[in-house]
Amino acid sequence: MNDHVELGLAHRKFDAEVSTAEAAHTKLTVKRRADATTIHYLLWLDAAHPGYFVLSWLPQNSTSARHEFVEVKPDGLYMRQRLFKSVDLAINHFKRHAQDWLTGGGKRTPSAASSLRPPPQQQPPPRSLLSGRSTPGRSTPSHRPSGSASSVTTAASTAAAASRQPPTGRGSGRTLPAWMTANNA
Repeated sequence: MNDHVELGLAHRKFDAEVSTAEAAHTKLTVKRRADATTIHYLLWLDAAHPGYFVLSWLPQNSTSARHEFVEVKPDGLYMRQRLFKSVDLAINHFKRHAQDWLTGGGKRTPSAASSLRPPPQQQPPPRSLLSGRSTPGRSTPSHRPSGSASSVTTAASTAAAASRQPPTGRGSGRTLPAWMTANNA
């Protein structure tokens, strides 16, 4: 744990002069006046939050600084519920996602989440709907004589099918279209 603290204190973006959010905001505003083309950031320690570094940054089109708390733990640094093994990895993650955090806080919005979800798989219709249909060349159980051997076999196979587990995995047991089979020559 002390190694992570020492690496944070030795980092080139650590500023020992900053001890409050207002001081961080003032320092970042001065840096922005010098170069407005980048997002400026710095690390500092807040006495009110022991065990944390504060990563303060000033977005390009904003007048107020943002502050991310980076928790120091024995296994690494935690920022936004993610573990980083070094200060540089945490800062690189910040650099890649700073713009995302401005718009959505690092979380997917419902509309974005729905567009990323795979489409739901189509399920075959329930057997109760299929039992009333007649397939060409086959008779349905309602057209068979009640005492025939085929109705006994159908009842036994229906009971066996009901006791089986539903198919799992890709396709969920559905038949493939002709263009997806190997015998489509």
